[in-house]
Amino acid sequence: MLKVLQNWQEIGEAVLALQRQNIPLHESAEKNWDHWLLYNALVPISRKQAVADLGCGEGHTLRMLYSLGFARIDGVDLKISAELRARQVFQMYRDRTLRRPYRLHRGNILSTRLETGAYGCVTSISTIEHGCDAAQFFNEAARLMQRDGLLFITTDYWEDKTDTSDAKDAFGLPWRILCRDEIDELVDIAAHAGLQPWLEMEIPKCSERPVYWNNRSYTFIAMSFRKSD
Repeated sequence: MLKVLQNWQEIGEAVLALQRQNIPLHESAEKNWDHWLLYNALVPISRKQAVADLGCGEGHTLRMLYSLGFARIDGVDLKISAELRARQVFQMYRDRTLRRPYRLHRGNILSTRLETGAYGCVTSISTIEHGCDAAQFFNEAARLMQRDGLLFITTDYWEDKTDTSDAKDAFGLPWRILCRDEIDELVDIAAHAGLQPWLEMEIPKCSERPVYWNNRSYTFIAMSFRKSD
């Protein structure tokens, strides 16, 4: 799957669709487009499968995965905030259980300590544009995944190259908006790691720039891969 966010109407439709499914919304309206696509990609995956979220940030995707009933969820990020840990404890209080809704791991997503071949799905929402070495990322994702497992990623995108050299670092990390040639390169790098596009298709052309952040206007692209061996 290769999909490009085209306009705010798609964002609104995603928000309404998630609400109809009683899925918690992301605090950033635009990211609900990512989550709705992820929701649909997860439909055929057993809730008994383990899921790893690389670059879990403030835990919005972890919360969504938990709401969908996945039994084992692991989140990895360079920083795990006190707020995220507090939300984890609050969820345990709401559920009246000592079982954590998800496990949090502070570390490098390019070299995690998670179990090899244990995950039916690996997710990474708006992470790879922040100084992430693509080859290391795909190799690590492939190491974690079971055969025929799903890798779902989204990233900042515009089909023509956008200069971000004078933009502020994001979260203490560099930031870029990937272009069409760079997405094609990513697909090739993923193939070397044994990951193939979930469905073969061309990259859609861009329409509008519905995302504005760090003094740049752009959009998102979502990609799904499967582990072929």
